[in-house]
Amino acid sequence: MISFMHIAKNVKVTELSLYEDAILDACCQNIPADDELWYRVVEVSVLLLTCTEK
Repeated sequence: MISFMHIAKNVKVTELSLYEDAILDACCQNIPADDELWYRVVEVSVLLLTCTEK
């Protein structure tokens, strides 16, 4: 999840949109995985959607 946060913050939006579905899919698969990851999954999902919907 930390890697996805780094990507979302540092990659251009045009390039990020190529991986948007894959990253969101990984986030959705990890939501029930572990309580420790939950807040990071939400953070990555919100960050990604915010970046791509500008």
